[in-house]
Parts: sequence; structure tokens; C-alpha cells
Amino acid sequence: MYMKHFAMNEQESNRMDMLMSWANEQTIRELYLKPFEIATKKAKQKLNYWNSDTHSLDYKVIRGCPCVMTALTCIGPVMSS
Repeated sequence: MYMKHFAMNEQESNRMDMLMSWANEQTIRELYLKPFEIATKKAKQKLNYWNSDTHSLDYKVIRGCPCVMTALTCIGPVMSS
């Protein structure tokens, strides 16, 4: 599972034309970054696989989200990608 469009990507139109989103640090941390933190640090998922050593199905628990797709927007004057 991959998360798409990291923080503060709230519109599709004019994304490529240096769209800038503005917010203070507290807002960014509490509203935008918290869900990404939970999905990457705390969420877990069960990965089933074929174990060639034991010749049986096995599983291991991995992080819920191993990858995040960046956005093409700017957070203030800084590109978020």
C-alpha cells in the first residue's frame, strides 16, 4: 500500500504552476502530517508469502505504508517534493 500526495496537496488545478499552500507549523503538524505519521510509523499489515525453506505459507508483519508519493505543490515558497 502506498500513500499518495504527501501533505497539503489539496487541489489538482494549477498544481504545475507553482501553487503555494500556506499554513503555520502547528497546523501543518496537527492536521496534515499526523495522518502520514500514523500510517508510516504505527500502522501494521500482515504480509503473506511462500516460505521456500519450510515449503508452506508463512507471514510476517510489516509497516502499514512503506512508501509515500510526493506532491507537486509548494509549502509556502518551498517545493514539497
